[in-house]
Amino acid sequence: MKKLLLAILLSLSLVTPVLANRTNPLDLSNPSSISIQSDSIIEKQNDWPYTADPDYPNLIVNPTIGTWDINDHFNKTSSGYLDPGTSTSTNINHIFDFNPIYKCNYGYCAWWSAVSNRFGANIIAPSDKLLVTTCYSPQNYCFTATPIWDATNKIFRYTNCSNTVYTSDDPAVIVIPNSNGGRGVPTVITLTIKNTNTQTGEKYSIKNIQARWGISSDVVSEPGCENLAYYSNIEANYPFIWWL
Repeated sequence: MKKLLLAILLSLSLVTPVLANRTNPLDLSNPSSISIQSDSIIEKQNDWPYTADPDYPNLIVNPTIGTWDINDHFNKTSSGYLDPGTSTSTNINHIFDFNPIYKCNYGYCAWWSAVSNRFGANIIAPSDKLLVTTCYSPQNYCFTATPIWDATNKIFRYTNCSNTVYTSDDPAVIVIPNSNGGRGVPTVITLTIKNTNTQTGEKYSIKNIQARWGISSDVVSEPGCENLAYYSNIEANYPFIWWL
């Protein structure tokens, strides 16, 4: 009996670390933590100062479930493993502004320029076999994050920070229904993480993946866009701008 009990305990000691290491599959659609600020009044397109009264006749507001205002920002977090050939995705709804915007500030009316929201993602993993993409629709444009080895922490980092900036006369800029005349480009941003290993078996699963992503405001930089000075280059291909 003692030998049987010892054998069971030994087998558990060998199996437990493997089970603990797998935790849960990575699921971007079900983040473990969320921090969000979302404003209903679109600051960049309203005259300043404006009234906060929602019945104000000329007030441009966000009637959608996504982000739009320059003060809007959020970050989400998810962690877990991906088996070979599997992937996980999440969609972000955001309305991108045009630039410059004609409005009146303290009675002075002109075409004003301002910064725009950015989307970023920061993924860390013990492997360089992940494919991390950020795709914009309807623009039909994707960015692929390059794995960079972090020797200090012995992990690979995948980062991306990007946005779109449209001219005011671009046909893609439309009037947003029920916004009281606000204009912008409704966009769906899809973040996808895939384990590209073609071999099967748990040996080729990628464990301990940690994903953080979000929309940045003009003053709050979220994951992937926290420190733009970290990036060595800025590139542009209208209407996109991205940091490498």
